[in-house]
Amino acid sequence: MTAKATLILGAGATGNMGQSVAARFTNEGASVMVGGRTVDELTRFARTIDGRSLPCDITRQDDLDALVAGTVDRFGRLDIAVNAMGLNQVKPFLDVRWRNCGA
Repeated sequence: MTAKATLILGAGATGNMGQSVAARFTNEGASVMVGGRTVDELTRFARTIDGRSLPCDITRQDDLDALVAGTVDRFGRLDIAVNAMGLNQVKPFLDVRWRNCGA
């Protein structure tokens, strides 16, 4: 995992799955950018893992584009992206449509 540039989306809440995934990637040697809506928690958490953070609301395409661009600007590339965001749509995966996600 050493020298991999990793983006973890959904690390804005204390102790959530996104933070656990980000910490594991960092422990394995990856450079990690975390994204989410809670800026104070993102900043605090990124410091604890020696990572970076950018705010991102997944319902805004501009935010998603800025998060990817910011990751590439910081690390020079993006090797791995993990979506640890939750969305409560009880239906088969292939039936989920972006227009129904609150965007």
